[in-house]
Amino acid sequence: MPVQAYTAKTSPQEMWGDSGHLLLSYRKKDRKIIVDPEDHDKFESSINEAIAACKDYKNNLQFSRQYDRLMMNVLPEWIERNHEKIKYAIVTMQDSRLLFLVIRNKKKHDPELESALIKLDLEITRDNELNLIRLSVLDLPDCSLDAIKGFLDCNYNWWYQHASQRRAPEARRQV
Repeated sequence: MPVQAYTAKTSPQEMWGDSGHLLLSYRKKDRKIIVDPEDHDKFESSINEAIAACKDYKNNLQFSRQYDRLMMNVLPEWIERNHEKIKYAIVTMQDSRLLFLVIRNKKKHDPELESALIKLDLEITRDNELNLIRLSVLDLPDCSLDAIKGFLDCNYNWWYQHASQRRAPEARRQV
């Protein structure tokens, strides 16, 4: 067991709490901590910085779970229900948020698909388990890949393909 040192002002209970967990208290924000990770690349941080880093890490984990749920469940399920009306479904980045871009398989306006997309947008917005996701939705009429290039991010585009379609792999090569 490693040797632990306590100052006269810090008892083990103050440092570790009653549960045996390390306690970082904002009330001691002027104090510094030393972090000694496995690679022994030690660094010093204020209590406030350490608390902020822990919160950021927790939020990142939560965002990652929400993102996975959106990309692997919510959107594919919506696409499955509406695939007969969709030529392409793409998630890209636009204005620092995700954009779910749906290209209809017809040029004619489809009020049913538009309504389904609005409903999806509202469901995601109101879902407390997706509260960190910032997503916009947009549907466009059937158009060429050149016409949608302006909506696509140069680094991040996630193409969905329904099992009954074979166009998306060709589209990926062209964009």
